[in-house]
Amino acid sequence: MYWLRFCAVLLAFAFATHAYAVCHVPVKDKASVTALALKMAKSVGPCVDPNPSVLLALNLDNNMDPEARNLLVKQLKDDAVVKVSQNLTFSSGKAALYTLALRSSCFDPTKIPKPGGNLNLVTVLEEKTKAELTSIGKNKFPRTNFYQVALDVLALCVMSSPLAEKAGATLAKAVPAKPSGPEFSVDTAAMAVMGFTCVQSMDNIPPKTKSSVKQAQSVLLDLMMAQQNNNGMIGNIYSTGLAGQALTAAKAYYPREAWNCSLTLQKILEEIPIGTFSLPIAAAQVLPYLYGRSYFSVKEIQCPTSNTTLITVEYTIIII
Repeated sequence: MYWLRFCAVLLAFAFATHAYAVCHVPVKDKASVTALALKMAKSVGPCVDPNPSVLLALNLDNNMDPEARNLLVKQLKDDAVVKVSQNLTFSSGKAALYTLALRSSCFDPTKIPKPGGNLNLVTVLEEKTKAELTSIGKNKFPRTNFYQVALDVLALCVMSSPLAEKAGATLAKAVPAKPSGPEFSVDTAAMAVMGFTCVQSMDNIPPKTKSSVKQAQSVLLDLMMAQQNNNGMIGNIYSTGLAGQALTAAKAYYPREAWNCSLTLQKILEEIPIGTFSLPIAAAQVLPYLYGRSYFSVKEIQCPTSNTTLITVEYTIIII
């Protein structure tokens, strides 16, 4: 009897160990991932428009290029001030990305220095999101698109904005029972799943709202699962990185066997040497997934009291 129990424990441990290590970047491929990150970092420069997605990817790694990171932080702060003060084009999704990128750098987006005071980027985002929600209420479609609204939900949640709950609930109601077409592509579904995952982690969310958000998340997870290809891609190769981020963030909300994480990882790693992700924006979306992280991970970044941040991350994706 005791022998049988001992064997059962060993088998359970072996299975758990296998499940724990089911999806990670092999040692032989880590150099390729590092090279991709370095190439992305080199795209940053004083004469190049700042890309918040690149800063997010740098911060979700281990800040291997602090010079690029610091330059991007300054550029994004300055650009946000110019866009808001001069009333230039600055969509809700762009404001959300700037917010996430600055927060991931441990810089407070509510206190961006400007002449005569500070710019509160979260307040700007809230106002833009309210306009999106009003449009959804009147026209059943946002002013921009659902991808940007999903970004808004995620950024507001990461910043613990009271509007995150309403935005998440409104987006959840807009998700049809059987989504199709460009309104809810794999990219949009992935961003919404991350936003919904974040909202469900918030404190004091009413049960009705949490249930609605969870149901919409389930619908979009099913959509992404249905878009899995035999080669590991989810949708197309460029949507796969964002989908991988979402499935990593929402791993507690679907059966582990529903997604072949290892196959997806293998496909992405095969594409790196042939230059598929050579553009900075493509690299920026796939790298967080390769680090086992997601845009939702910004909420978990612990910021020290000093201005210097060091985040060390292994290239491991854990599916439990």
